[in-house]
Amino acid sequence: MNAKVSHLGEIALVARLLERIGSTGTPVGPGDDAAALEITPGRWLLATTDILVEGVHFRSDWAEAWQVGYKSLAVNVSDIAAMGGSPTYALISLALPGELSAAWVEGFYQGLERCALRWGIKIVGGDTVAAPQVVVTVTLLGEVEAGRALTRAAGRPGDILAVTGDLGAAAAGLHELENPGPVSSAARSSVLRRHLLPAPRVREGAILAGTPGIGAVIDLSDGLARGAWEVATACGLGAEVYAERLPVSAFTREVARGHGRDPLEWALYGGEDYELLFSVRPSEFAALRDRIRNACGTPVTAVGCLLPREAGIVLCRGQSRLTLGKGYEHFRSTYG
Repeated sequence: MNAKVSHLGEIALVARLLERIGSTGTPVGPGDDAAALEITPGRWLLATTDILVEGVHFRSDWAEAWQVGYKSLAVNVSDIAAMGGSPTYALISLALPGELSAAWVEGFYQGLERCALRWGIKIVGGDTVAAPQVVVTVTLLGEVEAGRALTRAAGRPGDILAVTGDLGAAAAGLHELENPGPVSSAARSSVLRRHLLPAPRVREGAILAGTPGIGAVIDLSDGLARGAWEVATACGLGAEVYAERLPVSAFTREVARGHGRDPLEWALYGGEDYELLFSVRPSEFAALRDRIRNACGTPVTAVGCLLPREAGIVLCRGQSRLTLGKGYEHFRSTYG
């Protein structure tokens, strides 16, 4: 492995590591939102982990300590939600500069505890170490009924691609933090909350896990474009995404206008929305949409479809058909 990681990019690097790991013999192994392990008969243990780095994933001059703590756990809860599971136990590891105030760490844990209380999670351990900047590593466990874990690879040609909630708000919030613009206080508050305090779709994921006709599922941490690309690739299929159908809130559109930006770019490539993208048989879509809306108050929008592999992975916008880029990649720091 002589190439630099900046030349490989995140996707190629992860592919090399998965090749080295090989088969794990577990119900769901590396490469999905979470691993699934059969520990108790009839139940699968879900396990996921994420890293948040100061200056990359958060800035202390933008986010209060409790908000960083809340988000650190919430993004892992989203991975469990994407598997159709319920979160249970968390371990928290912190790398901390020596000059950091103890009050910041206590505030961080207040946010962790707030998120843990929301989702019934117990914090059962972790580790601390000195470092030049704050680095947060969260490992989260969850459970799902055996055989009902959702994965990225179960889609079929003809499935509708649908998404919960709306897209682009978290990216709008980040842009507003970086470059405050001429927007209303309501719009600013809405998009900042979406960026700083994501809302995992746990109840919605559980409904998906219990619905016949569900195919592939992924949480949208890196944008719809990346999610659609990963689902289609994992399924060995092609896909079409229809730009005009992407659900974008009025507040996100207001922020985009204030900054002279295209809100669809944020929806496609912005990331950190933590909505669920899933595929479902057309015959099941309307009933499922209504079930989620009635049970959770969450809208569901059809945004595309899965196709045979030879169709490619395409974004349809007006009369144009463009190859859908993969979105943001760590190490490359590009969209493509």
